[in-house]
Formats: sequence, structure tokens, C-alpha cells
Amino acid sequence: MHISLLLDLPISGLYALQNDIDSKVYVLYSSNIYVALGKLLTGIKDRSNVALRDDVSKLRLVVLETCPSDFKLLRSRYNHWVDVYSKKGYSSYRNYAGSKYKVSIRLVQTPTGDYEHRVYLVSKRSRKILLAVFLTATEADSWVAATYKDVEHLSPVYEMSELSISRRRTSGAE
Repeated sequence: MHISLLLDLPISGLYALQNDIDSKVYVLYSSNIYVALGKLLTGIKDRSNVALRDDVSKLRLVVLETCPSDFKLLRSRYNHWVDVYSKKGYSSYRNYAGSKYKVSIRLVQTPTGDYEHRVYLVSKRSRKILLAVFLTATEADSWVAATYKDVEHLSPVYEMSELSISRRRTSGAE
């Protein structure tokens, strides 16, 4: 599909910023493409998205498909298109986004008095997303290592309270 003007874009769907020269792609989905592209362009402009900024002259916008504004459907189709590009030999610009986040493992005492190790993804602006909960630090460490094995320079950040340090020592995770 050839787009002559940004205003010709359908609102809800899946899109790709495609770099055919270097075989890289940034697949995105949104129920409002104007907002999504606005945020992406702001990230390129304010240099928080370095990989895209460096290749901006090589990118072209491709409408992959339009679909209803249903999050589950959009996410499912996103995964499909990521697989399609991967099979074509494209690497993802999103692989570079890992440096914007850190993995944090926090020891938390539950209302019942038990302890659990919570794994969070934390943004530079300290927004947290709970990813997983484990009974032991060893389980949490193993899960992080397996889940983020392809992310360069990732090392979990542990809460440094006295409680957390002593629990990690007794569980054998240090």
C-alpha cells in the first residue's frame, strides 16, 4: 500500500518503519497511529531512540494491515509481523531499546509474613511493570537470565535494603 500523505493512513492497525538497506525494521501497532507516530518521532527527535535516529533517512513507513481497535487482536497481529520480518532476515530496532529499561528484583514481605521476589521492568522515569513473582532469589535470577538472554549488557538491579541483602545470602543467591 502506497501512502501519499500521512492523513491517508488508517487509524487502527499495524505499521512498520522499514530499512531495506540494512534489513532492520520497527514494527508497531496502535489504535491511533497518529499518536503512536507522534510519540515515536518525539523519541527520535529528543534522542531517546538513538538507533532509529541514526537511520531515519533510510526508513520508509509501511502499512502492514488495518484492523479493529482491539488490543488483544493488535498484539497478536504484532507478534505475527515480528515473526514474518524475522524469517525474512530483518533485525528489530526494538532490540536497542533495552538500554532504556532495567530489570529490578525486589524482596517483598507479603501480608501473611512470607517473602517473595518480585521482578520488575523499570523505565528511566521509574515506571515499574511487574513481570514475575518467585519464592526464591535463585528462581528469580534464573528466570531473568533465561528471559533476557539475548539482551546485551543486562544485569538485574537488586534492592539494597538490609533485609534484601540478608535474604539473598541465606538463599544462596549471592
